[in-house]
Amino acid sequence: MTKTMKAYYAKAYPKINITLKIGEKIGNLHTLQSRFCLVESSLYDSFLIIKEPLDNEVLTQKDLVKKLPQRYTTFSETTKQHNAIQCYLYGNFDCKLEDNLIYKAYMLLAQHIDSNTSPCFIHIIVDKRIPVGGGLGGGSVNAALMLLLLNELFNLNCSKEILYQYAKALGSDVAFFLMIYTQNGTHITPYFYAEQNLSKGDLDSILFKQTQDENLDSNICHVERSKISKDLEMIKESKQDSNIESKKDISCLRTRTSEDLAHTCKYDRNLDSIFLDSLKQKRQDHSINFLSANVYGTGEIIEPFYEKLPHFLIHCNTIACNTGAVYKEFAREKQAIKDSKKDNIDLQKDSITLLQTYDIHTLNDLYKPACNLYELEAIAKGLHKKYGNVYFSGSGSSFFSINHDIKE
Repeated sequence: MTKTMKAYYAKAYPKINITLKIGEKIGNLHTLQSRFCLVESSLYDSFLIIKEPLDNEVLTQKDLVKKLPQRYTTFSETTKQHNAIQCYLYGNFDCKLEDNLIYKAYMLLAQHIDSNTSPCFIHIIVDKRIPVGGGLGGGSVNAALMLLLLNELFNLNCSKEILYQYAKALGSDVAFFLMIYTQNGTHITPYFYAEQNLSKGDLDSILFKQTQDENLDSNICHVERSKISKDLEMIKESKQDSNIESKKDISCLRTRTSEDLAHTCKYDRNLDSIFLDSLKQKRQDHSINFLSANVYGTGEIIEPFYEKLPHFLIHCNTIACNTGAVYKEFAREKQAIKDSKKDNIDLQKDSITLLQTYDIHTLNDLYKPACNLYELEAIAKGLHKKYGNVYFSGSGSSFFSINHDIKE
């Protein structure tokens, strides 16, 4: 009989801020009024969790490391509460273990695992595509999925209050993703994930294809980064140049849309092929009611907003905006604070109306402070030339636009 492993697969989608108005500072956090939207596009982090009994090991950590790309780092943890549970975290992360939000979420949920739980291995494989410092909530959505999928995997039945308490501890955006992925409930909505038993052959086919494609993916990333580095130097040299058209052309080279990024996600397509039937069935049997929410307070007040969203294009670049630095620049700009208080954005209006009514400066209080710190205005001008009106997400650095080419 073929040995199998229980596996959950989910796509961690980014968020955008239709509007972001900053208020007074309370303690270390600013109050805000914002419209968040989850963007179901071809830009996402893939999230695979595998659970297998300790006495029926199919997949060893050593074998898995050999199959994964070299750009992946590996963390391992045997929790103090449960010495029999060994958790391995693999992914193309750019931070230390103690700073990783997926790890932090695991440690919070692990304390709810029953001490009588059968010994097991947990393998968590994350392929990150959402750029760090892009204002898209990549780390936050990963943390939310870790809370929700672990809750399912071990049948923990953590209450809504506990999950949101942990979300608040992990980061201000995590609660929004909990709200969307549970549709304001307690458990992850089946629409958003697939589950099935994997054989070692299934996993080998996913990972073998991934390692075959890895050289191509790495080359694409290397070429893009090299080209963008040259573009940055050209922009710095042309800062005194009055030829604005030149800057626009340069800025277009520095960006990649969510659709462009999809062409390098071969690993995700391999996962999709394995989970295809399960994914199709889940989406046929389950629907979602909302992908937007109005967010208030310091991020803890979240109200679902029911609307029909357009198709968005997300425009990424290699600038990683430091959120703390952008907020500090906002606080330094007293005029920006005055302007923010003057602009009254009606969050009862749908997102399309807001985008058609206001410009990038009025919608997002952090755009000007971010532009003061980073070379973003040239990017915005280049994108505007190609895509029309563009908007700024969070504290940056990503922009987004409406994809008018896709009709319902």
